[in-house]
Amino acid sequence: MSKVVIKLGAQLPLCDLKGFEETADSLISKLLEMGMKLCISLEKDDFQQLLEYHTQEFSNEDFIELESQRVGNEITEDWQEADNSRG
Repeated sequence: MSKVVIKLGAQLPLCDLKGFEETADSLISKLLEMGMKLCISLEKDDFQQLLEYHTQEFSNEDFIELESQRVGNEITEDWQEADNSRG
């Protein structure tokens, strides 16, 4: 998952919420358990990185990358629609 996509979550100051660390650790443990049951390789560091990215602000480069991804997705969707209308 790219850094820009990770940052798309709401920009709430999660680190300021009372009891957040305990709740986050509990949630991460449950997600790791679910991943094991579903045979999905998940690591605790993945979730910790996600939370760290969540508190960072967007840079101009992030906005540029996000916009290029959005435009690329729109072009791909347009091509798929054109192919579907031909077939």
